[in-house]
Amino acid sequence: MPVAPKRPETDDVDFVALVQSGATAGELRQKLQAVIATDAANSLKYSEILAKIVDDMVGLLRAGRQIDVDELIANMAAAERVASEKRARGEKNFREALRLAAKKLPSVLKLLNECRSAELDSIEREAALHRDARWRLMKARTQYQPGQGVGPIRGKPTDIEDLLKS
Repeated sequence: MPVAPKRPETDDVDFVALVQSGATAGELRQKLQAVIATDAANSLKYSEILAKIVDDMVGLLRAGRQIDVDELIANMAAAERVASEKRARGEKNFREALRLAAKKLPSVLKLLNECRSAELDSIEREAALHRDARWRLMKARTQYQPGQGVGPIRGKPTDIEDLLKS
């Protein structure tokens, strides 16, 4: 069974280092736009790979194959948590960068906010991608691999007398 693919790494944007680098507003804009473009390309490629894996797994389940998708579902949930942690990690760095920029280079404040917004959008898209993949797999597992019944009803579901006796 395939494991969830590893997303191509793009480093968290170190806004503090960028502000401290002494670059002009134009140079910062170029650097940040390059980071955003790279992240967008990686995100697109990753989403295509993940969609293909989920489509294949759903197809196998639909065909009646008995495969265990629990690990893949767990990996998707873990990836959602990582996105949340990434957002929290970046927030502290971003606040510090805003303080520094306000003192050293106030002209880049708007640019920093635009870039942080793009970074947050990317993080949210990544979390949504994993959430949607996880739910597709859980739905397919439930639909095509129903588990054994547990609970008071045994036998045919129409045997209401047994249920009423218990």
